[in-house]
Amino acid sequence: MRTLILAYDFPPLNSGGCHRPLRFARHLSRWGVEPSVLTVSNYDAGLAQDASLLERVPADLPVWRTPLRPPTFLERKVTGYYFRLTEPLGARWQDSAEAAVRALWPEYRWEALLVTCPPFSLLGLASRLARRYAMPLVVDMRDGWSQWCLTPWASRLHYWANCWMERRYLGQAVAVLVPTHQVGRDLERQHGSLLRGRWHYVPNGFEDDLSSQMTSFSAIPKKRVVIGYVGSFYFNPYSHQLIYSAWHRKKPHQFLQYVPRREDWSYRSPLYFFRCLAALFRAQPERREQVVVRIAGKQPAHIRQMAEDMGLADQVEWVGFLKKSDISQFYQDCDFLLSTSVKVEGGEDYCIGGKTYEYFGARKPVLGFVTLGAQREVLQGAGVSELFDPDATEENALRLGSLLDSEKLYQPDRGFLSQFDPSVTVGRVAEIVRRCSSGR
Repeated sequence: MRTLILAYDFPPLNSGGCHRPLRFARHLSRWGVEPSVLTVSNYDAGLAQDASLLERVPADLPVWRTPLRPPTFLERKVTGYYFRLTEPLGARWQDSAEAAVRALWPEYRWEALLVTCPPFSLLGLASRLARRYAMPLVVDMRDGWSQWCLTPWASRLHYWANCWMERRYLGQAVAVLVPTHQVGRDLERQHGSLLRGRWHYVPNGFEDDLSSQMTSFSAIPKKRVVIGYVGSFYFNPYSHQLIYSAWHRKKPHQFLQYVPRREDWSYRSPLYFFRCLAALFRAQPERREQVVVRIAGKQPAHIRQMAEDMGLADQVEWVGFLKKSDISQFYQDCDFLLSTSVKVEGGEDYCIGGKTYEYFGARKPVLGFVTLGAQREVLQGAGVSELFDPDATEENALRLGSLLDSEKLYQPDRGFLSQFDPSVTVGRVAEIVRRCSSGR
């Protein structure tokens, strides 16, 4: 059964979103689904690329790469935050992507189209291709479009318009995949009966079946303890200020900004872990010689400033960008790994960090400074984590100090972790795609 995967995020792009479509493409053939991938051949300046990721792309997987056209003058200079509803990547890719599908269709005649987003502008492109070639459309929503609140919407009208577009495109889909139950429930609350019974939980997970190989391990006290983190924190102080400022305290052109719910992304940053560490060092200054924090990935100045503000400049090492091939060694050099999560007021965190499953595979205890929601649930279920309330700074400092001095055995819950093997996650995708295709 031939299936086309439409993905902007795909190796060599090194993004949090590239691993999920790659995992689908690598494993779908195990269930008789023949995947092929259409992605882009060029990326805008500033996006990280990692050629070592290409080593995981199967040699026999058909992958076509077509160009994004350069942004127009209007897209660069005029069409911005207040004058558009979504980013223009789908529009910029449309011509070359449609030309590729048109040329390949006589040979492949795909029986289903699976699009993964963000970028959410791909939904319009995927919708047109699905209608034109009568392909059942399966939408993989790695995040909820209308419910993603890293920054305010330009106005309530912008929000309503995006909700309308989301409803329109998801209404065409025969199935919607979501990485957490929270994303699915958020979308169903937004769109009601349109999505009831049509969204399917397909979590991210391991690159290969690993759960059965996971054995117990110990954390042993050391004179020098390394706490590591890999990836981005997705926290922007300016956006945070806009979310939490009253309208009359903003600039006049920002008076109409709208936030459907408040999400505090400072909890996704290392801020609350740094507060814990600073409190520990105040109580026990000798710990400064014991604890080292290593943070890998390109980090903006405001994240580095957090460490300075907390008096942790000498304890935090900024490793910078790591290739995929170098991350395993980074994990092995750590004694603990750090996890954080966004705080949704009146709701639950709906994101699970992409590196979480790598943490489990590395067989290192995870320090989870996490709020209620998806990230906390998966850490709790794995059996290899220490969970902290990010707001309980003094209590957290006492617990962390005790952990550094105690030997503890961690026993991974292999039954729980088995749900993240690709034999389960991608098997579920294959089942959904085959069912959708059979009813086309």
